[in-house]
Amino acid sequence: MPSFQILISDARIVQPDGRVHSADIVLKDGLISEISHSGDPSRADRVIDAKDNFVLPGIIDTHTHMGDPAFPEREDFTSGTAAAVSGGVTTILEMPSSIPPVSDPAAFTSRSNRIAGRAYANIGLYAGAGFDNLSEIEPMSDQGAVAFKTYLQRPPLGREREHAGMHAYDDDQIRETFSVVSKTGKLLVVHAEDDATVSRLTSKFRDEGRNDMGSFLESRPAAAEVRAVKRSLKVASHLGAGTKLGIAHISTRNALELLAQYKLQKSFRIYVEGRPDYLLFDEKDALRFGAFLKTYPPLRTKKDRAAIVEAINRQTIDYFGSDHAPRTRGEKQIPDLWRVPAGTPSIEILLRTLLDLVSKKQIELASIVRMQRTAARAFGLSNRGEVTVGSIADLVLIDLKSTCRIESDRFQTRSKESAVVYDGLKLTGKPLITIVGGRIVMENGVVLKETLGAGQFVQFSQVA
Repeated sequence: MPSFQILISDARIVQPDGRVHSADIVLKDGLISEISHSGDPSRADRVIDAKDNFVLPGIIDTHTHMGDPAFPEREDFTSGTAAAVSGGVTTILEMPSSIPPVSDPAAFTSRSNRIAGRAYANIGLYAGAGFDNLSEIEPMSDQGAVAFKTYLQRPPLGREREHAGMHAYDDDQIRETFSVVSKTGKLLVVHAEDDATVSRLTSKFRDEGRNDMGSFLESRPAAAEVRAVKRSLKVASHLGAGTKLGIAHISTRNALELLAQYKLQKSFRIYVEGRPDYLLFDEKDALRFGAFLKTYPPLRTKKDRAAIVEAINRQTIDYFGSDHAPRTRGEKQIPDLWRVPAGTPSIEILLRTLLDLVSKKQIELASIVRMQRTAARAFGLSNRGEVTVGSIADLVLIDLKSTCRIESDRFQTRSKESAVVYDGLKLTGKPLITIVGGRIVMENGVVLKETLGAGQFVQFSQVA
């Protein structure tokens, strides 16, 4: 009888509806070829004894910033995807804000050409969509962009170049940008902060000479997020059926309540993204860590943290993205806080954050499984996001019981020195083995360097 590559024996498989069953999983030619109770170890090149641990679909991180190619000191596709698979992430979706910005076909081609041979995890690319590059949207869709990204507020100080071609400020610009993207059948993901509010408050505090974390938090209030979400929903409602609106890294309970109401109307598709930092930290932590926890939108209150957990359980939140934003320690220590680049190198903590909630019985493991299926469908990732026969063998074997304290100096990211905010966190649950396209790329915390190239450039391949 012909052999196959991998047998995962006695694995516990969770369905999105919460059903759990034990089975043997056979991986052959990069696919899940069999799920049964009769896997034959003698035919396998490698047998993984799951020992009743859970096998999940590989995590799809819907929101990353790798810095490749302009900022190799922060991260590149190789170091970033090593960090990804270390954390159980098998596919990353990369944002277009870079140098050059991915807001025209030439930049899209240049970026996609950098992936082959340089990645441990699969990489899909967003493209930028804004009022000043409307004619470029359809060509980038044809190139396989998994989604489009639009910022509803002006670029941060010093980052104007990398954000070119992905902004819409007033109602007319937003309406026209949404309309053009809607015709592609793909998801338009917005960074939802109101430009007028953020610009006014930022200028006010800078003019007053304030340079503290408290003023930064005040400059981007929860109301700014709610206003931007309302504007986005209004435009999408006007466009109606066929429109797909995504809200990136939601942070406030009021915005979540609004989105939950609109989801009930079902006049258009809404996808809502969560972010791990909003589950781990709040505004008090931001004041304590300063620029190391500067994020857009900023950290909120404990009540907002609780609302995000509730939104997972209510399925208002559809999937999670790490918003992995590697920065050097020096960048985080720039004296002018307003010019410090925002973000944290968070990809290695994404799955662990969610598993810890499972261990605390705050969410179900099935919620994590459901989110991978939803993400795959939302971004057109055919045959991914599920543990089913015929699916691509992107999988993660997890240990739900292991508890440890996070040590950022053991991270794979090149920007581990700016990941100090995670040091000392005590989390339960971790990835044991990560499999990409049927190849084991991480085992027991070790990224297998010989598997570099296992990650592929993935394109939108179906209309969900």
